[in-house]
Formats: sequence, C-alpha cells, structure tokens
Amino acid sequence: MNDLLIVDYWNQRINDRLPVTYNHLLQGGYFSMPSARMGEEGEIGIGYSHVPPYRNYNLRCQLFKHLELSGNYRVFSGVDDPVLSPLGFGDFSDKGANAKFALFLPEESDYNLPGVAIGFEDFLGTRSFRSQYIVATQVFIDYDMEVSLGYGTDRIRGFFGGINLMPFRKTCWKYLQQLSLTAEYDATPYKSKKREPHPRG
Repeated sequence: MNDLLIVDYWNQRINDRLPVTYNHLLQGGYFSMPSARMGEEGEIGIGYSHVPPYRNYNLRCQLFKHLELSGNYRVFSGVDDPVLSPLGFGDFSDKGANAKFALFLPEESDYNLPGVAIGFEDFLGTRSFRSQYIVATQVFIDYDMEVSLGYGTDRIRGFFGGINLMPFRKTCWKYLQQLSLTAEYDATPYKSKKREPHPRG
C-alpha cells in the first residue's frame, strides 16, 4: 500500500497544472498584458470586457498546442462613427486580430523552465492597437504562482510584467480554490496620441 501511495503522489505531482488566466482581450495573460501561457489544444472561448473607455467583444481559439488566435471587436464609448452614427448605428468601433506563438511552453518541462512566446496584436485591419512582443513566463507550482517578464514595441512599449498567485488552490474550500491575486506592470503609453486612439484613453 505504501508503494501505491508513493506512485499516486508522484502521478498527481506530474499532472498538476496551474490554471491559465486570460486578459481583457481573452489572451493568456493578466489584466492587459500577455503571458507565455496558453490554454489546451482545441479550446474555444468567447468573452466580453468593459475597460473604460472601451467595450470589448472577444473570441479566442487554441488551434494548436503552440498557437493561440483571438479576435476583438472594440467599441469606442462616447465617440461617434463619422459615417454610421448619423444613421443610428452607435459609437465608433474597431476590429482586430491577434496571434501568439509559443516557442516553448512551461508545461513541457513540468515547470522547471520558463515558457517563451512571441505575439502580434491587432495585425490586421486598421492596426490602431498593433504591438509585437516577446514574453517569458516561469511557473512556480509549489507556490501556486507564475511570473512573467516581456518586452514589446508599438502599443506595448518597452518592458512589461505580471504576477499571478492562487493561494487557496490546494485547500478544501471549493469556492476559494479559483481565487487569483494578480498584479502587472502595464507598458501601454496611454498618454501618447499615436498609440491611444480614444481621446479619453
């Protein structure tokens, strides 16, 4: 029995995975910034986020293990569309597509090495929110925590980072197991008229 308990312990340990968190654009990440983590192959998700002065309608799909694709429909709250608003169609809007390629996932080394990904945000259409970045994410499974550090250009300008902690993940309190404490350094230059299209951005 003792041998079976040891085998069971190591099986659980090997298969233990920290849940992936998603940012407001439904990409693996934190609040606004991305991480190198991704969902499971074949996943599809839809979501909505209200991040003033924008309302975002999002779609994501994990086509392959190392490829995450997402699309966003952003509504500029309080900004009239010069063509459609006079016809009663509401605020100005913008569509975007994003792609993230994992060079290495942290799960592939059982969290012994960091994952590394490169990403392209808003690479189609008007590209008003475009950015390119590289990010590394280290998962500390014993502490139920992950830390990311990355560098971006255009809308994500310079170094950015994030940390996510799930302190109650292994407790018996079912309703607290998914509680996530998150902090990030957002490298978006919101005061730049070139990078922030909304006048109240």
